[in-house]
Amino acid sequence: MNRHFVLGMIVVAGLLTSLTTFAQQRPYDQIMKDIGATSESLRTNLDGTGARSLEPVRLDERGGILRNRAARRPIGPVTEESIQASAAAAVEDATKLEGLFREIEQFWTSLNTQDAVTLAKTSHESAATIVEKIEGNDFDAAQIAFRDVQQACIHCHFTHRERTIDGFFIRP
Repeated sequence: MNRHFVLGMIVVAGLLTSLTTFAQQRPYDQIMKDIGATSESLRTNLDGTGARSLEPVRLDERGGILRNRAARRPIGPVTEESIQASAAAAVEDATKLEGLFREIEQFWTSLNTQDAVTLAKTSHESAATIVEKIEGNDFDAAQIAFRDVQQACIHCHFTHRERTIDGFFIRP
């Protein structure tokens, strides 16, 4: 009788621990929304450093870098101060992305989906590379590392995400 009681208590304690751990994790969709917003901010900030992006940085008639390529809104003249401000903001964004991709890596690890774990690991390593390259004032190399992040995102979304009427379904 005591043996069954102790075994039952161990099972209940384990179940409560698992539920508590699960409840403390941020929802996957919220992490992905944060990644999307942070990636867009990083792209804009890297463009503000004058790094060569997928297309050349375009300047307006006053020498300002065009922030929103579609709307063609200038962000002001290109100065050393504006480049350094963009670089500092890009470091902040890349550091945040590194942490977010570590959370995504944990999510996919819990589902034992090795290719997604590898893509998340590649992404957080590339985000760390972005920080390293910006701190070394190698903005073009930071832009290349950012493209690596984008490619990993595209590949993972293509492989593990399916659009439904209500949004997206994650496929482990």
